[in-house]
Amino acid sequence: MAWFDGNVTMQSLADQGLLLKWQSPNASNLTSQGMQYVPSDGSYYPTGITTVGAIAYNTKHIPAAGLPKDWNDLLNPAYKNLIAMNDPAYSGPTYPLIAGVSQIMGGQDQGKQYFLKLKDNGLKIFQTNDPTLNSVETGPVNLVLFRIRPFTLQ
Repeated sequence: MAWFDGNVTMQSLADQGLLLKWQSPNASNLTSQGMQYVPSDGSYYPTGITTVGAIAYNTKHIPAAGLPKDWNDLLNPAYKNLIAMNDPAYSGPTYPLIAGVSQIMGGQDQGKQYFLKLKDNGLKIFQTNDPTLNSVETGPVNLVLFRIRPFTLQ
C-alpha cells in the first residue's frame, strides 16, 4: 500500500501499467464525491482531499486587526522574519499550496517572483508541520502557510 498527496503519482503509475487493477469491496464506503475520483479500472482509490491553503497565526503576537487580508499582504515589511512554511521537497501538501498561490499570482513566473519576495522578507522553511507549527507556537515565527486536509472521502 502507498499513500500520495494528489492523484498525479498514482495516475502516472497506472499509465505505466505498474498498478494492480481491482475492484475494492470497500468502494461503497466512499462518498459520492470520492467515487468521482476512482478510475474506471480500479487501479487506485482516494482517501481524502487536500482542499485549502491556510495561514495559521499566533494570537498572542498578532491581533486580529493585524492579520493579512490576502497573500500579497505577506510581503509587507511588517511581517519581515515572521512567516514560515514547510519545504515542498519534504512536505507533500506544500507543493499544491505553492501551485495554488502561483495560480492566484497569475502563473508560474509570477508565483516564483512572489515566493522569492517572501524569501527576501525573511520566510523561514522547515521540513514538515511539526517544526513549522512549533515555530509559531513558541514565538520566533508568527504566521505559517500550509495546506490542510479537512475531510476524507469515506
